[in-house]
Amino acid sequence: MQFGDRTVGLRTRLTHSDASSATSRKRLALFIDADNIPVNSVLEVISRLEIRFDLYYRRAYASGFNSGVEFLGQSGIKPVQTFPSVQGRAATDVTLVVDAMSEIGRADAFCLASGDGDYAELLQRLRENGKHVLVIGRAVGTSAALRAICNEFLEIDDPQTGTDSRKQVRDAKEGAAPRVAEKSNSLGERVDAKNLKEDLMRTFHILRTLPIQVTMRHFALKHHELNAEFSIKNYRFLKGNPPTYHQPCDFTDFIRSSNIFKLARIPGTRGTAVDYFLTIK
Repeated sequence: MQFGDRTVGLRTRLTHSDASSATSRKRLALFIDADNIPVNSVLEVISRLEIRFDLYYRRAYASGFNSGVEFLGQSGIKPVQTFPSVQGRAATDVTLVVDAMSEIGRADAFCLASGDGDYAELLQRLRENGKHVLVIGRAVGTSAALRAICNEFLEIDDPQTGTDSRKQVRDAKEGAAPRVAEKSNSLGERVDAKNLKEDLMRTFHILRTLPIQVTMRHFALKHHELNAEFSIKNYRFLKGNPPTYHQPCDFTDFIRSSNIFKLARIPGTRGTAVDYFLTIK
């Protein structure tokens, strides 16, 4: 009888110990903007988060999962494909924000994998509700607003950028002359073109943190300030039918050729003083 009592007591202590251990970690909801950051680039960070948090909610959002799907199942991440009801609308952003707000009553912490400054208001609202907020993003290209609002910024490497940077360092040590790469308007197909898009998006999101509308004049000044060696002479874009390489004649032509932003002429500006509002396509 005494042995039975001890057994029950031991079982009770073990049960309470397991329960307290399970509840000691904060519950974290992970949201990956797969249109902005490749899923496979955040897997190492996810493994570190699992040590600290109860990662009960894992979703990756994208308009299409053409690659990287195999990484989702390996990490228990549920893919959510989005379909815009209106052409050009950011369906991925909207779906992610709606799902995040639906978890506000269950999660202690939220982790966003994205560099898009459009999520700044979401993170601000989560912080106001007492949530611990983490952001996973690249060193270059992550919105300054996201960095400022979050409690923790977890930096990831861009494999292509890292490889290119190491090659530049190796070439410099060997005394090789710097190579000016040819840029094309098929952004994303080549490493240098991908870097161009990231540089332009970084400039845009930094300006978005200011209480102003982003204009071409502001954009040009800020982009040259952030990239001291930038010159439109280093870029050529395919245009026409049949396509031939085209040298931009000025910064506005360069932005149009990059095919990243929509330009709307500012009313009242004309001639040499013409200026444009910029928004992301």
